[in-house]
Amino acid sequence: MIEQGRFALNRSVYPHLDVAGFFELAYRLGIRKVELRNDIPGGILNGRSPQELMALAKKNNIKIIAINSLENFNVASKLPDLLRELAELLKVATSIECNALLLCPSHSDSDRRSREQILEETVGALRAFRPYFEETQAFGYVEPIGVKNCSLRSLVDAMSVVRESGGECYKIVYDTFHHVTGPDTASTIEKEYDVSCTALVHASGVTRRISPDQMTDGLRGLPGPEDEIGNIRQIALLEKLGYRGNISFETFSKELHELDIRGIEETIRQSVKFIQTMVDRPPSLSRESAHGTS
Repeated sequence: MIEQGRFALNRSVYPHLDVAGFFELAYRLGIRKVELRNDIPGGILNGRSPQELMALAKKNNIKIIAINSLENFNVASKLPDLLRELAELLKVATSIECNALLLCPSHSDSDRRSREQILEETVGALRAFRPYFEETQAFGYVEPIGVKNCSLRSLVDAMSVVRESGGECYKIVYDTFHHVTGPDTASTIEKEYDVSCTALVHASGVTRRISPDQMTDGLRGLPGPEDEIGNIRQIALLEKLGYRGNISFETFSKELHELDIRGIEETIRQSVKFIQTMVDRPPSLSRESAHGTS
């Protein structure tokens, strides 16, 4: 069974709580790891000093495992601005004892770069970022985004650019939703992807039976019995391949955000129990569909 201590909460799960309330929610759930974000009101520190935020974290026995994120990190024309933003984000991360920053690739319909140019610019960015990560002893977590207009959709491609960059400071985020919307299959993961490159798993569930091409972030709830994107199969495969890292709930569903505090707390608790109960069972006992898992 997946240990309770491996679960984490991304602040996207219930973003209208202030950071104090968010830490308290995690504490009540028995979850001691969280991800903070720079794209919600109040930003990473939520209007507090690093010292104030750390005091809240320590009060609730919370460890901040990552910050989301440096966006469009792999666009060479934006590199000077990206380096400035990276330095600021790592400064904040260091001040709150967080040793990881997520790196999200560009995803735009207006991106006309060739695949070769994209991969070249991605490697170039990672090489340019290396001194910043090495100086702060932090990690950069590259997160492939599976949607069609993303410049880096595949976990295998992400592994390739990380290795080519030569940076031991880089790891990969495996996102169960983006795996389904992306090009990799379960066979690809088993045969071509080295799970030891994975630093973090983002988990979210979709209950609508819909083509992966039509899936959007707004559909991302918590994994449960009605899940249509194969979270249990995906996590079970990663476990089989040797993954023993954190599993963080990253959701954007308006339905979840509209729950009251008791409702969101119970829903998260049920999702943790669902994953713990089902991952070790044969796939036939899960009601999940095979979307993205073949």
